[in-house]
Amino acid sequence: MIKLGSFLLGTCAAGALLCAAEPAYADTKLELGFRTGYGISLGKVDDEPDGEMSKAIKGQVPLWFDLGARFSDHYYLGAYFSYGFGIKGDAVKNLCASAEALSPGVDLSCSTRDLRFGIQYLYHVKPPGQLDPYFGVGLGYEWMAMDFTASANGSSVSNTETAHGLEFLNVQLGLDVPVAESAALGPFAAFALGQYSGLSVSGDTTSASGEVANKTLHEWLFFGLRGTFVL
Repeated sequence: MIKLGSFLLGTCAAGALLCAAEPAYADTKLELGFRTGYGISLGKVDDEPDGEMSKAIKGQVPLWFDLGARFSDHYYLGAYFSYGFGIKGDAVKNLCASAEALSPGVDLSCSTRDLRFGIQYLYHVKPPGQLDPYFGVGLGYEWMAMDFTASANGSSVSNTETAHGLEFLNVQLGLDVPVAESAALGPFAAFALGQYSGLSVSGDTTSASGEVANKTLHEWLFFGLRGTFVL
């Protein structure tokens, strides 16, 4: 899979260089994008009987930002950053409920979140200002975190457990619908494939890190709306 990620990175870079060699690519524009919607978790955190992603984080509401360059109206190369507000899975819910039941007077707050960033290459069928289907690929890195805060008698203790690793590939497609000059809004869908390779625990009471012993694959299926503005 790492070789696949390297191949995609090389493909994106080579595509950008080929595009830059054409005179039409002198007309380069900055493109800003923002997406939101919903992401469904699939696959497993690790290859254990109870390692399903959905038990830790069922889904997320992402705030997804795009920043890059639009070449010759059709080609986009840039970066993405996504912060996802997680929907807790049953394992996290049950852990919090059990801890509170065993510790009367202690209020335990549990939440999940997901961070992703990387590079992406998109091909737009039509120039800005027209009804424009697009598709593309990307790759990057991801952190999925579970936050726990215990409060009692006016004091609190917080700890965070994080799984992190490469997002080998994301594929995406969408439709830009013009809403103003140089601005568009439309639906998008994306499918991301990754693998957590590291685990860490940090906070007020402990700090440790290590590798995922039984690595496996997980996925995210995103759908929602994307807004763009070309400068």
